[in-house]
Amino acid sequence: MDTSSVIPNRTPGRQREGLVKSASAHTGLLSDQDGEQGQRAEDQEQGKSGGSPPQPESQEEGRDLIIQPKKRLNLVRVSKSHQELHRELRMTHKRGPCLDVKPELQRVLEQRNWEQGMKQRREAEEEKKNRSPLQQELLKRHQRLEELERELKAQQEGLQSSPEFIRVKESLRRTTILDLGEKVV
Repeated sequence: MDTSSVIPNRTPGRQREGLVKSASAHTGLLSDQDGEQGQRAEDQEQGKSGGSPPQPESQEEGRDLIIQPKKRLNLVRVSKSHQELHRELRMTHKRGPCLDVKPELQRVLEQRNWEQGMKQRREAEEEKKNRSPLQQELLKRHQRLEELERELKAQQEGLQSSPEFIRVKESLRRTTILDLGEKVV
């Protein structure tokens, strides 16, 4: 790569000075330039003695002119959870085909549901143990009332779904049975 076509050249010996913006950076470049000249001489000697082939000067100058950015840390890869996940993936890959049939999210969901169910059962058992006799009797009465209400609703739904003449016939039977019961008394 020819740097003279890329960089405006004011004086032939100072190609880099056009790029420098501060005096401190300029002094650093000058000291680097002196070190590079010595390194180039060593590289040329190695090329003659059978070392690695020397690189063309235009490539070296092109690399020097380009500012190499530092690689930024990827915060996701640095995070502990990502590292643990990556470690787990490597381990499952080493084992071969996955032995687990279910994906990890589904296993976690099932585990959470199981734990919640166990917690609810424990709480229900504790409530049963801690109830007073009065609370137990009230609970039994409440359950009986709910059961009676369910039976009444089922009967009403059964009556509403049957034809009207059957409902009338049943109501007549009830009245006749009640009338007979009253006469006997």
